[in-house]
Amino acid sequence: MKFKGFFILSLVLLVNCSKKDSGSDLINLKEKALNSRRKITQAWQNDSIGCAGIRGEILENESFPFDSIIGLRTNQISMNFGKPNFMDNKRNRMFYFIDCKYAPPYFNLADNEGKLTKRIINTEAQVFYLEFDTDSIIIDKGGMVP
Repeated sequence: MKFKGFFILSLVLLVNCSKKDSGSDLINLKEKALNSRRKITQAWQNDSIGCAGIRGEILENESFPFDSIIGLRTNQISMNFGKPNFMDNKRNRMFYFIDCKYAPPYFNLADNEGKLTKRIINTEAQVFYLEFDTDSIIIDKGGMVP
């Protein structure tokens, strides 16, 4: 009887320990895919506010499969695409300018430390956004036209 209990316990441990975390495997594959497109993401970063038109071309030509970044963390996106042009933490979105248009500037309100920021946001520009959940995982993407 002891042998039967030991056999069952060993089998349970073997099965549980040999399972792979398919979620982390998928994230690792997505990270590798993102790193393989480093040339595109570097071009995106170089066009930091969209005025060179590179970001628009990347989106228009579908040079980068943005569906593949859903499920990654926001810090992974920032490392590859650069810091977003602005964030909307109330709606959990990070925004990147696609083009630049001249419009009256919009001044931000106080930041976390209570200092007023004077970063100008171009209110007439097309933007690309990434929506994330409370765990900072990308759950959606889209574009906005003024």
